[in-house]
Amino acid sequence: MDYQKLKSQYKSKQQINVLADNLKLMTQNVKQKQSAEHHAREAELEKIRAQAARAAIISSLEYASKIQKNLLPPESEFKESFSDYSIVWNQRDIVGGDIYWIKKFFDGAVLCVCDCTGHGTPGALLTMLVVSAFEAMVNESNYKNPAEIIRLLDQRLVKVLNVTSTIEQSKESIIDIKDGCDLAVLYISNEGDVSVSSTNIPVFICDGNEITKIKGQKLFVGEGQITKDDQVKVTIIPKNPKKKFYISTDGLFDQVGGERSIPFGYNTFKQIILDNHNQKQRIISDKIWDEFELYRGDQVRRDDVEFISFKPNIKDAVDTIDRRIKDRRIMGRRLDDGKNIIKIKKPQDR
Repeated sequence: MDYQKLKSQYKSKQQINVLADNLKLMTQNVKQKQSAEHHAREAELEKIRAQAARAAIISSLEYASKIQKNLLPPESEFKESFSDYSIVWNQRDIVGGDIYWIKKFFDGAVLCVCDCTGHGTPGALLTMLVVSAFEAMVNESNYKNPAEIIRLLDQRLVKVLNVTSTIEQSKESIIDIKDGCDLAVLYISNEGDVSVSSTNIPVFICDGNEITKIKGQKLFVGEGQITKDDQVKVTIIPKNPKKKFYISTDGLFDQVGGERSIPFGYNTFKQIILDNHNQKQRIISDKIWDEFELYRGDQVRRDDVEFISFKPNIKDAVDTIDRRIKDRRIMGRRLDDGKNIIKIKKPQDR
């Protein structure tokens, strides 16, 4: 075989190898493309499934939100009980753990402001338990006694949430039991006297010159901590047509913001109350909320926010000795005993 023939055969073999390599490469490219397209389709399907699941969850939560809003009392109860009032109820999520309840009786009204464990769905479930408990247990025999209402709620939540049996099963489980609420209960008589019991929720009273703060006791409702009838204290605030009352859960005061990323705190809240005492409650609440949002800035909301303010609707009544004795059956302390309050005086130059 001559040289030219060998050369020709070699080139042909080279060309075949090149063609084979190209064909192999093309096959690989096709497979990679098909695989990429398959993964893209799978990713798109997964995205669609996730969107559908999210939409279903959102729809369910929005319906739950409607149910939770229906738990709130009608505003007519506030209109009948107070000469002026304002309600800010702003959940961090679609549903939340803050709730309020009011019931009017012939000679006064009971107002409960409640902050249940957590926020979102767990907190919302607890609000349903709390409201149903209020409806069942607050009646003619105890509505004037805020301390008794708190004690009864503690007992009911312990029973419903099966706290006692859980404690008996394991000491370790006690650490995990934090299902319950902080609670402020106020009885507002038609004559204008206000009886207050609170656990971890501050109540502020402003007369235009100074602010009095009832701190609230360090008790948690729902853990079985309240074992004695006189364990929860009652503070009685005598009637005064100038006094306005403010109750807020910790979602307002604990919110981080500002230049130093520290909690909102009490100072700005109290200053707005003092500076705007003669304004309508709605205006005062709007100012507090606007200042809160400005302070929060780009920070994430930490908790639900709920604050209620009101001015008692003092009615004319015959204040007989018998009535005064009846209204003072509650075991409690006068506001001026100095043991359960903090007073913040208004500056002299204001």
